[in-house]
Formats: sequence, structure tokens, C-alpha cells
Amino acid sequence: MSDIKYCRIQRISFLLKPNALHRCTFTYGGSQDAPKEMGTYEELETQVHGDIVLDDDVEILVADPSFKGTEIGNYLEQICINYSIELFWHMGFEMRAEEVPSDFRGPSMPSLAKRIASNGNIDASVIGSAVNDLKCNPGLWSDRGNYEEVLQELKSMWHILVRYGKSIADQSN
Repeated sequence: MSDIKYCRIQRISFLLKPNALHRCTFTYGGSQDAPKEMGTYEELETQVHGDIVLDDDVEILVADPSFKGTEIGNYLEQICINYSIELFWHMGFEMRAEEVPSDFRGPSMPSLAKRIASNGNIDASVIGSAVNDLKCNPGLWSDRGNYEEVLQELKSMWHILVRYGKSIADQSN
């Protein structure tokens, strides 16, 4: 499993079987970046044309370990059992809310971190819970802006977590 490469920004990724390759196109950098030159970005975006059929096309599901033991984690495990997909928990990221900098992704990030933290910690599961709460209760977030603005803040929190967080695996050793 150590030779598997995946974009560490993803919370959950599917690794497809080789038979799906003929339906894929690849773009260096995110397509939202409209890259002028190919091969100059670290990110590789893959677009699969057509449906992805779990039991035919997916070999491995890669997920953040912060979902282990949660409703989402249990759901992912059940999907993998039902469709004979291998489940791989990547190294994950975690950080203390008070470690969130104000000079990366904006000065509002420390207050957002304090608001969403669970026991003072930020991880993918915490950010996901905040996104779900925003979807279900947008009015409770209006002090931070409209729905799209708050969603963007939460995406920025993910960038901070990946940039400054520590590997969950490293912390358990």
C-alpha cells in the first residue's frame, strides 16, 4: 500500500481499477485553475467520463482516519464490504485550534477553528461536521457570512489543516 499515491487534500478518494482508465482525462492543476501550461502543477485532476460503478470500477477507497468509528466511517466500511472494495485509511491530519494561523487563508481562520473544534482539535471529521451543520442550519452561521462565504471558509480550514496539521499516524507513535 505504500506505493499508492493520492492527493493529500482529498478527504476520501477512490482508486479506480485499470479498466476505467480509457474513460479518464487528466489535467495538471485543478481545472478551475485553467492552467496555461501542462506539467507545472503538483496537483493532477482526473475526470472520469461516464458512470463509476462501484463493484466494476473501484479497487480501493482511501479515507481520513478521523472518520473511523463515526457514522461516516461505518458507512464507508459497509460500502467497501458490500462492493468488495479495499478500505485504506491514510495518515490523516490533526491540529489544535489555537495553532491555526491568521496569516494563511485569512485572519478569520482562528475564530472559525475555535468555533468548530472538538475538544480543541481540528481534523477532517470536524470540518465535515461543520459543513453538514452549515447545510442543515445556515442561519446559525450567518454571523460569518452567507452560505457560500462560510463554505469557502471551511474549505480554507481544510487547506490549513493539510498545510499545518500533523499526521495522526505520527502522533500515535
